[in-house]
Amino acid sequence: MDNATKIISSLYNLWDSYFGDLQVTRFGPTFDQTMLATLVFLVAFIILASLFRKLRRKIEKFNDRADFNLKLGELTLVSASELTDFLMLAVRLIRTVVLLFVFLCYVTLVTGFFKATRGFATAGLRWLLSSATDLGRMIISFIPGLAAILFIAFLVVHAIKFLHLIMGAIERGRFSIPGFHKDWASPTDKLFSFLLIALGIVLGAPFLPGFDSPAFQGVSVFLGVLLSLGSTAAVANVVAGVALIYMRACRPGDRVKIGDTEGIVLETGLLVTRIRTVENQVITIPNGLVLSQPVVNLSMLAETEGAGMNIDMTLAYSVDWRVAHRLLLAAAEKTEGIISKPAPFISQRSFEELAVAYRLHAYTRDAANLPRIHSKLRANVLDAFAEAGVEILVPAYEVGRDCAGPVLPGRQTETTSKKETSS
Repeated sequence: MDNATKIISSLYNLWDSYFGDLQVTRFGPTFDQTMLATLVFLVAFIILASLFRKLRRKIEKFNDRADFNLKLGELTLVSASELTDFLMLAVRLIRTVVLLFVFLCYVTLVTGFFKATRGFATAGLRWLLSSATDLGRMIISFIPGLAAILFIAFLVVHAIKFLHLIMGAIERGRFSIPGFHKDWASPTDKLFSFLLIALGIVLGAPFLPGFDSPAFQGVSVFLGVLLSLGSTAAVANVVAGVALIYMRACRPGDRVKIGDTEGIVLETGLLVTRIRTVENQVITIPNGLVLSQPVVNLSMLAETEGAGMNIDMTLAYSVDWRVAHRLLLAAAEKTEGIISKPAPFISQRSFEELAVAYRLHAYTRDAANLPRIHSKLRANVLDAFAEAGVEILVPAYEVGRDCAGPVLPGRQTETTSKKETSS
């Protein structure tokens, strides 16, 4: 006689000793025993569900109590909410197992009351016992590996929490490391957290059930091939992103020029850099492409020395260079956003065939609005030269001019309006 038959026989002998002679209805003792078993099952189910509900309510009260937090200095090792979540998960698991066991006992008992289904009850119980035995053996054999995985997970989680604590203190300025900049704290935190998680997976994977099986090894090889073939560009961008972060080429909020793209940096991720242009367009540039070309950061020295801008122009030899300097500096002084230290200055770049090339250098601390300030500076230069009656010469078109005297923006507009009025 196997274990299933012994259990069923013991179950029926116990039942018969208490309810074997019971006959309440005219349908016979089998029906009466079935009804009674159903009633006992429902009562047991309700009582067990009520007990587990009360237990869950008591556990939920732990979440509001700070004295359940396990701390090491300022670092919280196990918080009350984490302990509550773990206990709630354990209670749900135990409740499921207990209620399932009671239900299987009920089904086995009821099906055994009838001769036609008694064989199914024995076969079902036999399968259940064999499955439970195999599962129990697997769980027992997995306990050492599970303990190792939990220990590795414990170390990784608290190493990441300690890393968050240190990097957060550096980012807030409460702690400093010589040669380590504050803006490195957040990316370093993310990078080392990823490396710690990867290390934990590598260390804990050998303790998983079936790790040495051919199926597990085949899946691992397949995933490795997919990653090696499909992630070459992604890995290159990640490496470039890490290099850009520690090179401090640009940060979110900086105005930069990368190739032909100029704008405000919105994000510097491990894979891409996102820039918002003056037209309010977001351009995504892979970090590999960013690293392969010069990055002009217009904001890095804006707060201390000012972000520079310049205007190139040509004036005829007949214009006194002192007048040119005075007008250019007056236009820069009139422009809102141009700072006085460092002061604007003019450089005479070259002597061309028909004109002298000048360059106005000016600075601003508002690098975010650099294009707007630059445009206003150009407008003020035009106004200053027009009011002084000095023509801004373009040598390439000198031969094609058909007018006498200088061409000035203000006077040209007045002349054109007069001609339109007379016509």
